[in-house]
Amino acid sequence: MKKALVTGATGHLGFNLCLELKKKYNVFAFCRKNSNIKRLQKNNIKIIYGDVTKFEDFYSASIGKNYIIHAAAIYSHDEKLRDITLDTAIKSAENFCKLFLKLKIDKGIYISSVSVLGLNYYENIKKNLKIINSSNDPYVNSKLTSYKIVKDEIKKYKFPISLVLPSSMIGLNDFRITPSTSNIKNMIKTPIGIYVNGGINLVNVTDVCKSIALILKKKNNKTYILSGHNIKIKDLVKKVRQISNRIDFSLMLSKSFFIFLYNLFKYTGLNFLVPFPLNINQIKNIGKFSYFDSVDAKREKLFKNTPLEKTLRQCIRNLDY
Repeated sequence: MKKALVTGATGHLGFNLCLELKKKYNVFAFCRKNSNIKRLQKNNIKIIYGDVTKFEDFYSASIGKNYIIHAAAIYSHDEKLRDITLDTAIKSAENFCKLFLKLKIDKGIYISSVSVLGLNYYENIKKNLKIINSSNDPYVNSKLTSYKIVKDEIKKYKFPISLVLPSSMIGLNDFRITPSTSNIKNMIKTPIGIYVNGGINLVNVTDVCKSIALILKKKNNKTYILSGHNIKIKDLVKKVRQISNRIDFSLMLSKSFFIFLYNLFKYTGLNFLVPFPLNINQIKNIGKFSYFDSVDAKREKLFKNTPLEKTLRQCIRNLDY
């Protein structure tokens, strides 16, 4: 069996990737020493300890591997984590590309995000790769910077690396609760359904993993958008609350109201007692639409969508609310 190394293997995408790739490959999980690896071990995934920001660690783990899937990242919009989020993204992206100069690797996958394509004020569906110039959001900035690094190296050296841009992933095995799943949880926990104007694209993490497994076989260095279902926040709140048997009554809140609450928490010190769920960058994006379509992946028969209701039910089963 060919060998595949997965970074970020204890995360939502990384863990599900290990399970999917295990069907055809000898899978190795590249993890930090303080990571919780119990679920990986329970599924007979081999563990290699190291740090993606340290090239010698990454290089040693990659020796003899046919495929490298780099899914490690700090998934946080927290301003306090801005520096470490960006530093991790830059160093790990540089190290990932450097591996292809030093080792003979059949194929690499670099996991980015549709966030590098930006948002729309209207319900326009983005089908093409038009990268934004910059972002103030710590997570989006890290993804954008690392995307450019990998894309430039692919262009320069013709590396056999595909960039994958998934939308907001939810679904099975989200043990630590990602921000995407946390949003679903908040829709359930509130006494009534609270929503803002705008829309989002949700994709099943299992669909992303199956697509990545197929992209590994492609001898190209294309970039693929992997998106699921475009849905208004209003409709999403209603659907989530129906599935979880909550009161089907919703109330729209404005951007100005969230700015008022944000400043109230900030200047009264309430944020030290109860963290405000959104940062100022997220509030600024209220009312925008994150709509995408996986045109190329679908055309090449690399991607299929699970029905949205099934995806939401899988996501909700992760939650203890």
